[in-house]
Amino acid sequence: MKGIDYAWHGTINWGCLQSNGVKFICRYFSYDSSKDLSKSELDGAMAYGIAVAVVWETTANRMLSGYNGGVTDAKESKNRANALGIGTIPIYFACDWDASESEQSTINSYLDGCVSVLGKSRVGMYAGYHPLKRAFDAGKMTYGWQTYAWSGGMQDSRMHLYQYHNGVTVCGISADWDESKKTDFAQWPRPSSSQPPTESIPESSAYMAAAIKWHDGKKFYAYVDGKGRICMNGGLVDPTAKNPVMSGCGLDISEDGVKTISYTNADGKICIYEQNQGSNEWRWDCLDWTGK
Repeated sequence: MKGIDYAWHGTINWGCLQSNGVKFICRYFSYDSSKDLSKSELDGAMAYGIAVAVVWETTANRMLSGYNGGVTDAKESKNRANALGIGTIPIYFACDWDASESEQSTINSYLDGCVSVLGKSRVGMYAGYHPLKRAFDAGKMTYGWQTYAWSGGMQDSRMHLYQYHNGVTVCGISADWDESKKTDFAQWPRPSSSQPPTESIPESSAYMAAAIKWHDGKKFYAYVDGKGRICMNGGLVDPTAKNPVMSGCGLDISEDGVKTISYTNADGKICIYEQNQGSNEWRWDCLDWTGK
């Protein structure tokens, strides 16, 4: 798919973007509200079927702040995503300079800080070929957004997005052209590929205790059925895919009605389903923490 990334902008002509083949936009989280993705912008994109990805960037070399900087930025990014109602979206963090190999250990520490807050499954990196490759090789993040800048014509096959042309104007917006390389490139709405994979369920997962929670005078039961699938009050939470469960499940309902079911999958990773009050849609995420 073809998309654009941009920072500051005026009025957005969504119909024009759509007619020019823009299938997704990449937008910012930072401390500059005039640059950042807004709720009205997100709603506009959703209304026209244009997906949205987000990148955190304050200064070009912010990753040199190391682990503590990553923790701070990931916490703020998480707050921004929650405020926009896209709380499970993965977030790219920008390495917006031609980073040297000697700087990579600090960059990797920054990514470690991000992972400590968001989990590896929600952390991505924007960079040129070399720092992106080194971070992928070290297993520091899940998503990669490579720019052609500083890349010398090389491309990492593991990337999810590729920024291939800078400094264009699209429907009156100063932007860069990008293309997706994977079905799941950390976009919102989350694609079906971000759901748990279909695989056989171990027989030992069939007998597990239920969790119960009261909300607005009603009981809600979360449990694992005889085929190892997460259910609530008699219905499958995820009827479209088999959901391998090793241990489960916990249930919590917030004051505003957001339901969260937690469990450990067959790979020993902590996973969650979330559902907003009044919605029939469950959002899935793997937190990449090991459980038993």
